[in-house]
Amino acid sequence: MRSHPWIIAITFAICLFGAISISAQNSDEPRAVFANRRNGKPKLIALYNLTDGYGCPVARFTGTIVHVKYDEELALRVLGITLVTRKGDREYINVDQSLYEEFKLPRAELGWVHTLLAKGRKVRITAFMCGVSGGVMFLHHVRALN
Repeated sequence: MRSHPWIIAITFAICLFGAISISAQNSDEPRAVFANRRNGKPKLIALYNLTDGYGCPVARFTGTIVHVKYDEELALRVLGITLVTRKGDREYINVDQSLYEEFKLPRAELGWVHTLLAKGRKVRITAFMCGVSGGVMFLHHVRALN
C-alpha cells in the first residue's frame, strides 16, 4: 500500500514545527515578554533566562516583592529583590548584573526591568541556589501574577 505524498509532507511539517517550537522554548537567550494593555501601551510581564545558573540547583517561589535594592549610581539598575513567599518566608534574590553589563537584552527592554521587579508585585520566580548550602540565589525567570 502506497502513502500519499501530501500525507508524508503534512507529517514532516508537523514534526518540523514541533522541533522548532521546543527548541525556541528551551533557548538559553534572555528574553522579555510584553503584553499590551487596553490603552495600547506595553507592559513587561515576564523575563526568562536571566543567568547561566552556574550549575546550581533550582528553587521556585511564588510571592510578593516587598523590597527592591537598586544600584546607588545607576538608579534603575536592580541589584536584588526581597520576596515574601506564600508561606511567609522572606527570600533575597540577586539579579545577575551581567544582564545589564553585557546587554543580554536590548536596552529598550532593560529599561522596563524595574517595572516588573517592583514593590508590591506578585510574581512567580525561578532562581538558582548557589554558594554554601544554597545561601546565594540568582534570579533566572520571573513572571508577574498581577
